[in-house]
Amino acid sequence: MADYVGIYRNNVKTFLIDVVERDGKLWMNFQGNKEEQYLLSYSHEDEFTWLITRDEQVKRSRNPIAWADFWRISFDCDGTVSPQRLFWIIEPELPKGMLFIKDAPLSHSEL
Repeated sequence: MADYVGIYRNNVKTFLIDVVERDGKLWMNFQGNKEEQYLLSYSHEDEFTWLITRDEQVKRSRNPIAWADFWRISFDCDGTVSPQRLFWIIEPELPKGMLFIKDAPLSHSEL
């Protein structure tokens, strides 16, 4: 699971998805907002869902979305061992999804 962990950004770097591992489970948040964590439930291959109930959506001040693909993210290894990008089908017009690319890990000189 640690291979999935990282910060993934869209192409224009205006939106990020932060994937973390906690207690052996994957969680994600948007824009680094650690108050809004979503559990990633394994679906198949490198695909996970973060589906929450309609009541939970309302409680979190989200517009209720019933469209199933919205609640799915797919990691893509792009020929490497660990995923370097993910796709989130944020709109029906993007059948494969919006591309998010994993940030490169910091080297010691950047810390």
